[in-house]
Amino acid sequence: MLLDQVFQFLDKTPYQKIDNAISVRGDLVLTDMHVNAGDFVITVSDGKVTFSPAGPWEDADGEHHETPKDYPAPQLRKNSLICKLGDRWYQGGVFRGFIVKDSGYLYLRTNDRWTFDNSDQWKVTLFAINDIDTWISKGYKEEIMALGSGDGQLKKEFSDLIRELSKEVKNQELRNNLYSFSTDIVRSLFYS
Repeated sequence: MLLDQVFQFLDKTPYQKIDNAISVRGDLVLTDMHVNAGDFVITVSDGKVTFSPAGPWEDADGEHHETPKDYPAPQLRKNSLICKLGDRWYQGGVFRGFIVKDSGYLYLRTNDRWTFDNSDQWKVTLFAINDIDTWISKGYKEEIMALGSGDGQLKKEFSDLIRELSKEVKNQELRNNLYSFSTDIVRSLFYS
């Protein structure tokens, strides 16, 4: 199972984390996460945002439709979570990673032209892994590429895991058997 491989990789990897999930519904939100060029940032998002009074409600992966040219990041997915560092936009999502090219504080927002009519929110937790080249050289390229691409199977496995955990979050044995990274995610989503 790819998700199991990803969690095993993350369990062996030192990382920094934003402790409180960040609410994203529309315009730019400054995070407290400072990253350095070459860091690998992972977004973990829960919830849905509606982009007009009639819908649709989208998770942070957004839509498959073409993104209009007047959106903040027309090269990235429409109505998705996007992350900004300096002048560059990066694709965020439900469970997705990217390598940053600059140093500084991350910003989050929806890739949406008009944010005034958005409702509901995504709760986004951020993780950053330093020196990702070291982990690629240790043989974790498949896991890193799966996170970076927003692999569809990985998202499905992650969504299934979160759904099961939401049913059994009080089950101490289940929580104790999770890898440390997934436990952090569960705390972020269910105890914040």
